[in-house]
Amino acid sequence: MALRLGLVVFLVLALASCAQAGVPTSQPDITGTITHTATGSILVEERPSDTAGSAKASIRFTTATAFWRAVSVSAQPATAAELREGQHVMAWFDGPAAMSYPLQATAKAILILER
Repeated sequence: MALRLGLVVFLVLALASCAQAGVPTSQPDITGTITHTATGSILVEERPSDTAGSAKASIRFTTATAFWRAVSVSAQPATAAELREGQHVMAWFDGPAAMSYPLQATAKAILILER
């Protein structure tokens, strides 16, 4: 867990230089694994093996959502079509989130991480 958190912090800091290209520099609202995909949305779970207690978010995306793929220490533009179950992602929300379980929100940006 500490290693994963360290990797997340490193990637956020490393990608901060890409902010002018659209990758947010703030902490992501959720970091986790895509456990379900549907047209226009994904389910991201911090710890998929947990049935309750860990962060889970049902995330909608729109034409305004920015998609990125982490490549080494830079980010390349990506598309919603690249999202797959099992991928590790960071997501930043746009506007308020419905405080249900799982959380429900619209994505401002989604960064697909290398595994």
